[in-house]
Parts: sequence; structure tokens; C-alpha cells
Amino acid sequence: MNKKIAMLDSFFTNNVLESADEQEIVLTDDLNVYISRLLTKLAFVSESGYDNKSVFADIYMRVLISKELHEKTRLMKKIGDTSIIKLGFFPDSIKKALSFQYYKSMGIIGYRHVFRSTDIPVYNQICNRYDDCVSVIDGVRLLSIKNDIIKLYEAWGKTGSRFARSRLIKLGMVIDKEGRA
Repeated sequence: MNKKIAMLDSFFTNNVLESADEQEIVLTDDLNVYISRLLTKLAFVSESGYDNKSVFADIYMRVLISKELHEKTRLMKKIGDTSIIKLGFFPDSIKKALSFQYYKSMGIIGYRHVFRSTDIPVYNQICNRYDDCVSVIDGVRLLSIKNDIIKLYEAWGKTGSRFARSRLIKLGMVIDKEGRA
């Protein structure tokens, strides 16, 4: 790993831990490493596998057509990674026609396939803790504005961000049980 990638990986590892801590989410070491590396790869979009242009249906069609298990698994991992990044890091890019639930379902289906094909436990952990993983990634995104009450309030209002809500409460905003400020 070259020095720039190592520094970026360290940056994201620290931010993932801070985001999880802020939201009182306990991640396994495997989840922490996976999310950190996924975000590090995102900085190098051409290498990350993140694809904001392909439609899941198109990728899934390629899965169905492929005869190679390795290729199917690679494509399903791409669906999982794209889904979790889109929901956590780019929630504003989700079109109204496709819901959060659609992206979540596709992500879990993708990671479940990868787990069943590889038996690597972290993919099962992602399936079981998908919402926590999305919240942690969202928290990493929002760390840059963690003390800006107006921007946090806007982010919370738009996306229902767990991180933004937690920060708003810590900054003194009173939020009732129904989620109203």
C-alpha cells in the first residue's frame, strides 16, 4: 500500500470509529476495516467499483447471464457496495421513484450472495447490520459539519440521518420522541 493510500485509509478508519462512537454503534473489527477500505477506494473512483451510473437491474441482468460464479459474485459485491455507498455517502442522489428500501434490499441481496459464495463472515455481518453500516458511512460524510447546527438540521430533515440527530442532541437541540425539534 503506498503512503497516500495508507494515510487515506488511516483517515477513514479514524472517521469510521468516530462516527460509530458518536452514534453508539459498536462495529466488529471486520466491519470497521471493510467500511474504511470501501471509503478509501471511493477516493479512487476508477478502482472502487462504485458505479453511480449503472442501474441495479442492468448489473443484476449481467449476473443472471453470467455462467462464472466468480463473475456473479463480483457483480453482486458491486451491487452491495454501490448500494451502501449511495445510501450512506450520497443519500441526496436517491431518486424519489426508488426508495431507500429498494437500495437496502438490493444491497443485502448482493452481500448475501457474496457471503454464500465465499463464506467470508464480514459479508454476513453487513447483511445483519446493514442499517448500522449505512449510518456509520453517513456519519463519516457529516463529520465535516459536526458542529454546524443549521447544516446538521438540514441533513437530518432531508435524510433522517441518525448521526445528524445524535449531534443535534449533543449540541443542545431538544428533540421529542416523535422526532420533532
